[in-house]
Amino acid sequence: MGFAYWSLGLYELAELHHKRAIEVAEAHLGPEHPTTLRWIESLGGVYYYQSRYRKAEQLRTKALMGLRRALGEEHDSTLHAMWTLASVYNMQGRFSEAEQLSIRALEGIRRKYGGDDKRIVDKMCLVAHGYYLQGRYQDAERLTQEALNISRRLLGEKDYWTLTLKHLLGEIRCDLGHYEEAEQLLLQALDDWSQGWSREHPSTLSTMAALGRLYYNWGRNKDAESFFVEALESFRRVLGEEHLLSLQAMHGLGVLYLSLGRYDDAEVLLADALEVARVLMGEENWTTLSAMNTVGKLYAAQGYYPKAEELYLETMEARRRKLGDDHPATLETKNDLAVLYEEQDDYDKAEPLLLEALDGRRLKLGDTHQHTLQSFQNLIGLYEAWNKLEKAEEWRAKLSQVEDSEK
Repeated sequence: MGFAYWSLGLYELAELHHKRAIEVAEAHLGPEHPTTLRWIESLGGVYYYQSRYRKAEQLRTKALMGLRRALGEEHDSTLHAMWTLASVYNMQGRFSEAEQLSIRALEGIRRKYGGDDKRIVDKMCLVAHGYYLQGRYQDAERLTQEALNISRRLLGEKDYWTLTLKHLLGEIRCDLGHYEEAEQLLLQALDDWSQGWSREHPSTLSTMAALGRLYYNWGRNKDAESFFVEALESFRRVLGEEHLLSLQAMHGLGVLYLSLGRYDDAEVLLADALEVARVLMGEENWTTLSAMNTVGKLYAAQGYYPKAEELYLETMEARRRKLGDDHPATLETKNDLAVLYEEQDDYDKAEPLLLEALDGRRLKLGDTHQHTLQSFQNLIGLYEAWNKLEKAEEWRAKLSQVEDSEK
């Protein structure tokens, strides 16, 4: 019953039944019995989907340690527990720990069942998701596509994992700037989630929000707003305000309104998103840092330059520590801070940041990605404002070569 409620997205009922199952198991089988431990791990899964990551970590750690003692390192249940704990680490931003644990789980299943077995699909998905969160988009795309091919063949086109992988691949291709491919994948997933689960299932709503982000990046603002608004209203009703999916939808809609110059609307959403992120995820989680950077953009747009600079600097240092100097998110903050300095005629500070952002984006995203092109234009604009016209012309020629190569 707990699993049935979980699959329907009814997490409070799932929690109730899982807790009762664990009480019965502990009374009749003992706290160290593998069945008890598997149900403890499953309750951790309910907490994971409620965005209660600290409780999820506690239970999944307990389950993994117990299953290792009871069944050994290579048992399917132990490998599964490694995988589920790694998923929590990813959301907490503990990417190195998550990658090590998820790859061990994947390799363990491959050793036992080979590379073409349905039991490796979810393990591959998690490793790929970790690569995506680390900004390793090419690695993530390759592994997600491989897992999706296996899932389609062995589990079917409308299986949970097939749809999850379609969604993930759509998000990856969105961030790579392949918008038409991303749209096709996400619309397919949305239709199948809606038919197989419901219009208000969390997975359906998550895909709606992903489509909102895609359309925003694509410049289709009306479509973006429509998907963001429906997703956010439903998330708040189904999951409440303090949930990762709710705050991501708030953030996405706030970003859209900011780009449209609707600063009052954006400020309400972005302030709420940042507050929820800090409470839910912590001060330096990747989700919180994303919200901080966007609030910095809002301050800059409103002309509050000292507040924007302070927030950008805090965000950039935290992103460097947590994500690395060449992560797309870190490069975003470098670019944004450089633009802020340029607007204040502080060209000496802006130039090195823009050069770093452009070099990083060219390596990470490619020359023709919209973020790379944005940094090209920003650098040219900087040299023009600085009256370094030869430099501006030099970089304009490089941009022209990039644009010609795409024709």
